[in-house]
Amino acid sequence: MANEKIAIGIDLGTTNSAMARMNKKETRVLENQDSDYLTPSVVHITPGGEIVVGKLARSYGGKDPENTVFSIKRFMGRDYREEVIQEDIRRLPFKVTEAENGEVEVILRGTHYSPQQISSFILASMKRDAEATTDQEVSHAVITVPAYFGNRQKEATREAGKLAGLNVLRIIPEPTAAALAYGYDSGMEEPKTILVYDLGGGTFDVTVMFIAAGVFDDLGKTGDMHLGGDDFDNLITDWIVEQVRMEQRVDLRSLPNVHEVMFSLKKHAEEAKIKLAKTQRTSIIIPGLVKTAGRTVDVECELSRAQMDSMIKPLVDRSVSLVHEAIQKASITAEEVQAILLVGGSTKVVLVEDALRKVFGDRVIHGNVNPMHCVAQGAAIQTVLPPEPEPQKEEVKRREGEPPIDLDRGKPEPPSMPKIECPSCGELNENARTTCARCGSDLRPDIKVLNKLGVPIGLQVEGDRMEIILDDTVYFPMKEPVTRIFRTVRPGQERVRLPIYEGRDPVASKNQLLGEAQGELPPGLPENTEVAVSLSMDADGILTVAANLPSKPGTLIEAHMAWTHRMPKFDNGKKREEGGEEGGGLYNDWRDDANEYLTRAGLILEETKGFLPENMTDPLREVGSQLLQAMEVNDAVNGPVLTEKIKPMVNNLGVFVDLGFARFLIGKPEIAAALGSQLIDQLTLAVEKADRFKRAQDPNNLVNVIRQDIDPLIEQAMKILTERAQVGEIDMGELLRGSSGAGFGR
Repeated sequence: MANEKIAIGIDLGTTNSAMARMNKKETRVLENQDSDYLTPSVVHITPGGEIVVGKLARSYGGKDPENTVFSIKRFMGRDYREEVIQEDIRRLPFKVTEAENGEVEVILRGTHYSPQQISSFILASMKRDAEATTDQEVSHAVITVPAYFGNRQKEATREAGKLAGLNVLRIIPEPTAAALAYGYDSGMEEPKTILVYDLGGGTFDVTVMFIAAGVFDDLGKTGDMHLGGDDFDNLITDWIVEQVRMEQRVDLRSLPNVHEVMFSLKKHAEEAKIKLAKTQRTSIIIPGLVKTAGRTVDVECELSRAQMDSMIKPLVDRSVSLVHEAIQKASITAEEVQAILLVGGSTKVVLVEDALRKVFGDRVIHGNVNPMHCVAQGAAIQTVLPPEPEPQKEEVKRREGEPPIDLDRGKPEPPSMPKIECPSCGELNENARTTCARCGSDLRPDIKVLNKLGVPIGLQVEGDRMEIILDDTVYFPMKEPVTRIFRTVRPGQERVRLPIYEGRDPVASKNQLLGEAQGELPPGLPENTEVAVSLSMDADGILTVAANLPSKPGTLIEAHMAWTHRMPKFDNGKKREEGGEEGGGLYNDWRDDANEYLTRAGLILEETKGFLPENMTDPLREVGSQLLQAMEVNDAVNGPVLTEKIKPMVNNLGVFVDLGFARFLIGKPEIAAALGSQLIDQLTLAVEKADRFKRAQDPNNLVNVIRQDIDPLIEQAMKILTERAQVGEIDMGELLRGSSGAGFGR
């Protein structure tokens, strides 16, 4: 393998993924290990723990669906309890559960995996395939996401790339990548307004773009993160199940091996959908699908295109209504759109193109690019674009007389760009060069992409109102942050907590929580003291937050984006060596995570005494002790490694964290007073009930009590405490201080 490192573009799809690289003046779609240009986004874990990705993983699904994951993209950065997520889970053969931070995780052969980890397996496999194809090391990548992905979904995608061993240069919207491939291929001399209709396996995006002189301007976008070919397949699957029920009096969903049956049916449903793109009727024949009640059930039915169209018409109509919404957002008329570019495998469904042609006529095109490859090609083009300039930011001082605070402290170093291949002669040049060292040709295409925010971002203010700060007309990367002024709610308020949400609902809590800016305020502030909150967004559409007091220049309020939903992160009252004074330091990421997981580990060790054998918890105790020592000496080499090592250990025993935290809540008088006697009494009874099952060594009933009785009460308690902290009535950090410390002598 050559020593030079290269960058590739990756379309990380719900159903299939693709990769491409720039090769002189052209984009080249790369083959995978199966000599195919598409890699099924499927992961299987074998009994021996081997990770299998792609076509082979999909073949395992019919035999072992419980350990085969597909459509993981729908779960990236999403909350487990979202209604739409619960609908998806009901259809899945593999086990999905709630992670400690309220998001989704899957369980394969007893091990918990986050969607980021599953996606990283797919990305790592593509990285290896690209290296085998090019005989060069792939170190960098541009990864695409749906245009309607929010901040958390983009962060999750970047994390997946990092876990796969990739330096992620950019996270870009899929329609933008497709438009880039289309414009780059067809020429950009003549100005044109196009609409990208991107219907993939699990997501739908529509973006109106103006292309002129190498500028790709995002005029308006919308979409649906749960609309795609998977939904078409599910409807056909339901139809097959109903045919078997009516004709053979067998309910396939009630069979013991329902997961294997439904995996097989979905595969045949997808094949039928693909065939109906070219023919009016197709037969669905599955001999010996299952044996039940002493007989073999064969599937033999015929599906017409008209029948399928009738099933999927409401979904297609929904997509067309979103097309009109995007045009309206772009402040143009439908007649001003010169081309409708079809992207994604699901656009091959005849009804989709017919529905669009009824509105736009012959302006509906596929262009000169492959609808399955163009997103990866557009991503590849972006691997050679110049890096975006950093947004401007003001110098902020901690207090008068102290040195300026580095607002980038704790943030990862931006990935260095790989060498640039000359489009004329193929020479590899250093990234800083603008002309080829060998032939003098221009090294970078004259292209500029202007992206708009997909979902508004704002703060939760008094009355649970959503105060929008960044709306969907904002372009990113932003040259300057947007600042809004808020005010304290009572005299002498000591802390500020500014929850940040993403969404369109005027009720803040109905939107998606991103995190919060929080910190201590100087003593003695009068009521209605102004707090300036600034939000900015980088080239990937990822948010940064800062806050300060205009009346006291030099006072910084930490912008700490916390992802935990149930249990907040604690600082245990300790000052950090790297963070300055208590309440305001910008902490190192690994130490934040380490502290949180040590807290949880301590609760587990206390709650499992006498219940679990010591040999089950000894590894956790050992790693926890090593991590605690690493924190005490600020070991930035071993600390992050130990932090990642302890996470799955803690997550596997997460129910004991909840039990320990509930015990802490009822045992602290200040919290009992804040929550009220009724809730504390309910929580006390639930803990006593759990303790009875602990004494009886009954793990099944213990887990049920924690999940069904204790967890809802914890959520109710945290909501009350959070609301009271928000208005300054209580100090959340002080109340929760001391909730950890068990098990490690802390």
